[in-house]
Amino acid sequence: MYTYAAKAENGMLIAQPAPIKVGEWVQQTVDGEIKNFWVVRSGLKQGDQVIIDGMARIFFPGMPVAIAQEAAPTATK
Repeated sequence: MYTYAAKAENGMLIAQPAPIKVGEWVQQTVDGEIKNFWVVRSGLKQGDQVIIDGMARIFFPGMPVAIAQEAAPTATK
């Protein structure tokens, strides 16, 4: 399995595939609402910018991307 992450290269952000290993599917309460999340076991580092919307518009690895600045929820240990 893989996802795309935004990586800085030559002064711009580009989409690069990031192979990942996923674990279990979990539920957490976020702002009083129950949400579902996949646990990513490996392949990403803290701070990686993962592309979660517009994946169908990534036609090739290395394509320029723009990142929205909406904060994503973080998992608790």
